[in-house]
Amino acid sequence: MSTRSDIINIANELVLSKGYNAFSFADISKNLGIKKASIHYHFPSKTTLGQALIAQHIQEANVLFEKNKNKKPILRIQDFFSIYESRKLAGQVCLVGSLATDLYTMEQVIQDDIKNLASIILSGLTDILEDGKSSGDFQFKEDPRTKALMITTNLLGALQVSRLTADQDFYQIKQTILENITS
Repeated sequence: MSTRSDIINIANELVLSKGYNAFSFADISKNLGIKKASIHYHFPSKTTLGQALIAQHIQEANVLFEKNKNKKPILRIQDFFSIYESRKLAGQVCLVGSLATDLYTMEQVIQDDIKNLASIILSGLTDILEDGKSSGDFQFKEDPRTKALMITTNLLGALQVSRLTADQDFYQIKQTILENITS
């Protein structure tokens, strides 16, 4: 891996575990054992680093939705859930949930980028739900976009609340969502 990739990966871990405003270039420097000047060489500001981090998540979301588009809706939604499960196992929240809480403290370009990521996720999940409803695999009364919003907010909230309650609460919420759309 390159130093640039290493910086993005450490920033990702810090944002998902501590939050955007709770980390600094000094934290990355300490984690990687490099000088802050080396970080500034790749990312002149925290904003440029934030943009690179969000761009990585956008690319990952696009790849996930694209590679799964020909799978059955139930498998696609399970793959979608696996993103949140991996965050739970790592003791993290998702990037959208993490950055949304700090949204108005960040530069406008970061706000726009995270809104774009949220839109891509919402659109991808809406497509899964529309396909599942059309095929008869999913049964729900709400408009697919509304249902996608409900699922996303439940998963975001479940990651955060289960930090305070119990780990099994996240899995119970996830299972309830799945049962709700398949029965």
